[in-house]
Amino acid sequence: MNKSEILEAIREFNEFRSPEATAELLSKTDDIIIVKMSGTYRRSCGLYDYFEDLLWKFRDYLKVKVKILSTRMSSHFFLRSNI
Repeated sequence: MNKSEILEAIREFNEFRSPEATAELLSKTDDIIIVKMSGTYRRSCGLYDYFEDLLWKFRDYLKVKVKILSTRMSSHFFLRSNI
């Protein structure tokens, strides 16, 4: 899992989704990516769609199946993906 491919997927996601939803890579290990999602999105409807859109970008760039392990809400939402 190449960090530059992850960052490119996030850049492309942000190009089309920001400012409504902006993703930022917080960390990565061999098989886990942690992303902070912030923006002006409505928390009650459609939020999960942004996470799914980002997953598709990861799949396109990393050429592997990626799934959401968990999300956590604080002042922002966090996505924990497993590869």
